Parts: sequence; structure tokens; C-alpha cells
Amino acid sequence: MTSYNSRIMRLLLTAVLIALALSGTALAQNYPKPHQAHEPRPGLDAIKILPQAYTLAFENDWVRVVRVHYDAKAKLPEHEHPGGVTVYLYFNASDGVLFTHDDGSAPVPRPPVRPGSIRVGNGPLEYHTVTNNADAPSDFIRILLKTQVNEKIARPNARMTPDRMEYDHPSIRVARVDVQPGAKARVEAKNYPALRIAAVPGKTEWRIAAKDGYRFLDKGTTEEFEVTGDVPMQLVTIELRTPIAKPR
Repeated sequence: MTSYNSRIMRLLLTAVLIALALSGTALAQNYPKPHQAHEPRPGLDAIKILPQAYTLAFENDWVRVVRVHYDAKAKLPEHEHPGGVTVYLYFNASDGVLFTHDDGSAPVPRPPVRPGSIRVGNGPLEYHTVTNNADAPSDFIRILLKTQVNEKIARPNARMTPDRMEYDHPSIRVARVDVQPGAKARVEAKNYPALRIAAVPGKTEWRIAAKDGYRFLDKGTTEEFEVTGDVPMQLVTIELRTPIAKPR
């Protein structure tokens, strides 16, 4: 009798486990899918279809710098968002930007940003719409790094407030240096190539320098940057510590 009861208990336990597994599978199918990498879709290049919002500012084999402007209350149709490690430099205070992806998930709000703040992030190629619910525009630059990603270490991810002067990671280093009027700053790409950005800080708005706003320094080269005007400037350097990614 004991053996019979044991067999019955095992059968019941097996049935319960199968039911739980099936239930878990059904629930998982109803959860929003995470944002995933996509194959490129011709015709959705944001620079080509939304030139009022996305403008190519600088590009070479290592980086692609895009100037981004979202009008107040703007609603941008679906377009491509490139994948890879990306550095964002925000020019003004902004809150209320929503990104809606094509996977059926809820819109993703961008955290509020401040003038001069920097974000280092990464992600796959994806497609989304953009809505700016704010009464003010949002302006920033987006620097896509065309470099390799070391999957053995955590990918770079940081938010730099305007007073945080450095972010150091095995694959990238972001650093700031303030330069006063009439002064010079030496920018050196000693061990790795680097992109240098020259910005004019402001309390409510930053802007890119009208002259030599962007410069790429190959490994082993230096630059003597001089502020000839009457307002201070800030240099942001992005040191690229991994080689250019191989084409897929």
C-alpha cells in the first residue's frame, strides 16, 4: 500500500510540475519582449527622412556625430536608432521625451537631462518613434563609436553630471577640461585615438564652438587648443580604447 501511495504522489507531483511549466510558458508569451537587434530596414535612416531633427555633424572611420533637435511637442515617425556604444552630450534642460519601440512595449521616458550632462550607453540597432511632450525643444549630440565591444567585460554605461569631469572604462574614457579665455589646453592622444569636442557652456544652454567644434586625433598626435574669444570653453575628449569593428 505504501508503494502504491508513493506512485500516486509521484504522478500528482509530475502533473503539477507540467501544469506549472505550461502556465509559465503562456505567461511568458504575454510579457512585452525586450528590445532586440533588428536587420537594417531601408528607408528609415533618420538623417535622410528626418533632416529637421537629425543632422550629420562629423564622421570618419571611428565615430559618427549626429546633431539632434526635437522641437517642442514634436512627434517623429518611426526611424532607425543605430546600435553600439554611444555618447550623448545634452545642450539644454529637457524632460518629457518618450521613445516608443516597435516591439509592443510601453513607451520609455528619457530621464530629465541638464545642460552639459553626458550619458554613455549602448544597445542594439532598433526602431522607434519619438515624442517630445515638453513645451521646450531638446538639443544634444549623439556620438556613435564604430569600435569593437569586448563581451568579456561589462559594457560602458554612465551618466555624467556637468560637474563630473571623467568616466574611465576599459573600452572608453570620457574627460572634460575647462579652458579660460586667452588660455591654451593641450589635448593628447598618447596611447589611443580620440575625438575632441569644443563646447561653450551656459547656465541654460550649451553650444558647439563655431570654429573647430570637432577634431579627431590619431594615436600619437596632440593639439594645442586656444580660446581666442572672451568666453570660457570646455573640451570633451572621448578616448577610443578598442579597434574599429570589423564589418559584418
